[in-house]
Order: sequence, then structure tokens, then C-alpha cells
Amino acid sequence: NPTLLDRIPDEELKSLFVGYGYEPIIVEGHDPGLMHPAFAKALSHCADRIKGIKEEAETCESQTVERPTWPMIILRSPKGWTGPKEVDGIKIEGTYKSHQVPMASPRENPAHLGKLEEWLMSYEPHTLFDQEGTLLPELKALVPPKELRMGDNPFTNPHYKPLILPDYSEFGFEDPKRGTVLASDAGHLGHFLKRVIELNAKSRNFRIF
Repeated sequence: NPTLLDRIPDEELKSLFVGYGYEPIIVEGHDPGLMHPAFAKALSHCADRIKGIKEEAETCESQTVERPTWPMIILRSPKGWTGPKEVDGIKIEGTYKSHQVPMASPRENPAHLGKLEEWLMSYEPHTLFDQEGTLLPELKALVPPKELRMGDNPFTNPHYKPLILPDYSEFGFEDPKRGTVLASDAGHLGHFLKRVIELNAKSRNFRIF
């Protein structure tokens, strides 16, 4: 069940977004080894184009400023990309089943557990985290400083009001040995978010979509 825009031929798709005032760039494929450099190339093009638009706007007379054509990227990749391709003989990648739970019982099903481990290890977590599960310093250093983060930009959130947050430690649970406690992270997060909503009900500056 491809999405509505995915059913449109490339030329029509480009024409649609040209009509919206954009310069569309399509990056399409299924091989990560080819898609990653193609996407990086598209990002570089967009960054250079945006930089050029800004430089031109800073140097030209205000009376001659025209609406720029901003670049945009259309990424076409299979549903459930890089996830399990098949489970129990049922195709997962590229189908609606990738939006569900492809392996519902890894705890009871050793075959599912093996598939799950293979899937998660394919992301090479050892290249991202240390033995304690902490993000490697060289990767953490890539995070933009607070003043450059989109959510902290005053032009993005001009009416920002600080949230009143509860002590997150109140919503934790004891796990004396990793992997022995069966709990839902989403469930615990729900209790935390419920309290955030209650604490900020007066200012009404927190919403969940």
C-alpha cells in the first residue's frame, strides 16, 4: 500500500512541488551503500543552495528581492527499510506489515529472538555506545550547542515558555540486573507525560500530537 504521493510518477511529483515553489530533488533506492552517499550529495546541494539564497538576499537591494526557490528532498525508500525482510516466510520490508510488530514474541520464540538480535546488531551499536551504553564522546560532540538547536531558536519558537517538569526519578523502577525486569518504556513515559500536562495545565504550553 504505497502512499498517495508514491503513486505519482516522478515527473508529476516534481511538477507538484515545483508548483508549491520548491526545487525538488528525488533520492530513491533500497541499497544503503548507495543511498547514503546519494542522500549526502543531495544535502550538500541543498545546503549550498540555501547559503547562496541567503548571500544573495543580503547583498541585493530590498526593492529587487524576489521570492527564492528553496530546495527540498523527496526520499523514496521501502517501508520498514533496513528492518527484517521476512519473518516466518512472510514479507515484511516494503509492505504495510513493517508498520506493525514484525516479531511479536521474541521472548518465547528463539527464532524471533535471533531475528531481532540480527536486526538490532545490524546498526552496529558498538560503534555508537561504550560498554555502559553511553553515547561516545566524539558523537556527542556533533550535537549542536543549545543556541543553534531548532527548538531553541527564537524565530522558530518566539513565544516559548519553559516547561515545569517533574523529577524523572520518581517514574523509574528498580532493575537490579539488566534484562530481568519486564516493563514497558512507553507505559512509564505515559505516566511522566501525564504529570507534565498536569503541571503545565495553566500555561497550556505542552501538547502531544
